[in-house]
Amino acid sequence: LTKQKVVVLGYGREGQATHRLLSQHKDMAALPVWVESDGSVGDGASGLGESLICRAFDQGLMEFDVAIRSPGIPVDHPALSAFRQAGGAVLNPSSIFFSERPDATVIGVTGSKGKSTTSSLLAHLINQSDQTAVLAGNIGRPLVGLLDATATSLDEQRADVVVAELSSYQLCDLNAHLRLSLITRLFPEHIDWHGSVAAYYAAKMRLFDLTKGQQVLVNARDPILMAEVSERPSAISANPWPPESKGSLHRADHGVVVDDEVVLRADQWPLAGRHNLDNAVMALSALDHLGLSAQQLAPSLGRFKALAHRLQRIDGPSGIRWINDSIATTPYATRAALESLEGQAIVLLVGGHERGGDWSVVIDHLKRWPLAGLVALPDNGQRIIEALSAQGVLEHCPVSQADDMMQAIHHAQQMAGSIKGQSNRPVTVLLSPGAPSFGHYQNFEHRGEVFVRAVGLLNSSD
Repeated sequence: LTKQKVVVLGYGREGQATHRLLSQHKDMAALPVWVESDGSVGDGASGLGESLICRAFDQGLMEFDVAIRSPGIPVDHPALSAFRQAGGAVLNPSSIFFSERPDATVIGVTGSKGKSTTSSLLAHLINQSDQTAVLAGNIGRPLVGLLDATATSLDEQRADVVVAELSSYQLCDLNAHLRLSLITRLFPEHIDWHGSVAAYYAAKMRLFDLTKGQQVLVNARDPILMAEVSERPSAISANPWPPESKGSLHRADHGVVVDDEVVLRADQWPLAGRHNLDNAVMALSALDHLGLSAQQLAPSLGRFKALAHRLQRIDGPSGIRWINDSIATTPYATRAALESLEGQAIVLLVGGHERGGDWSVVIDHLKRWPLAGLVALPDNGQRIIEALSAQGVLEHCPVSQADDMMQAIHHAQQMAGSIKGQSNRPVTVLLSPGAPSFGHYQNFEHRGEVFVRAVGLLNSSD
């Protein structure tokens, strides 16, 4: 790259890590950065000075030899397509890591739901053994950031294994060599970015091309995923039901089981829901391929700390349970959250950026487990109310619309208080939006933080 004219496109986590790393080379100290494809300036770019380019991609991109594409920028952006046709090279930042570390042992983890939790569980398990792991990629440190000795600890640099969470944005043009890969679940997502369901699924399936010997573990409990890999004989089924053979590691209603032995009870760890037991099985199944014992390490999952914004229980006014599941950016994720709380009186907060999500999966669940209350957020909250009302699942459920998160919290508190007063039932207020955060928040983490702060203000005035 030092012999090329290089530009970094985008200045999110990966763009910043790439720029920081390459700028340490004297021949690239003035490395230019395009902040956004439309020329707008995002957070964190104010210190770039003259390196910052604030015009749209199609103005001047041809001046460069290599464009390093941050994951949020569509791989088929018209300006990038024209750039390639003119002979320019578009590079994925994570590909730089694999090029520089050809001997690294990397486990790739992806999925429409559960990839962050499964990646974190797997890294936790490895670190409880005689091996060490570092978490990177779409969670933790960007892969390219692991090359920056000034930003990584000695332990991270010396880790035996890199557990890399990989999004479809990263996978679509990634060059990598993976020791083992896992796919947790599959359902339509990010269609506005990929252009079609087929293109999105194809990005996920690139793991087979990137994994040595095509050792890809797939969650056998997911029918969509199993249908997609049905013609891939190299796919390794994990979490089968019924168990395929004696000794199969699988999820049962009461926990994770090998043969008839429960190696992890559902009440022994901090994560709720069957989908999280599936995530545990996927992580434990990977251990055998690393020469580690799933049975010996499974009890250590009781010490795992739940990730923020993923069914995160937070303190709130007494008598009401508050849960932050801001990471739920699709209706499928919202349904998984609801399933983990079956039998409880739930006031649900939904809504965000309109991306055409299919709410039928939530409607099917609500026909069996009705909501105690619904609060809709901008921008697509009204559409969600209409979709659910049309199917009759809100007939006996109080419904309100809010202009912002603080107002939504107040509405939810009033609903929960009324329900508790009438029935003396425990009530859970669940933020599980089923939609992205674009337009109102920087990302799902920011949305979750706003929710937590808003509940905290209720707590302080209680």
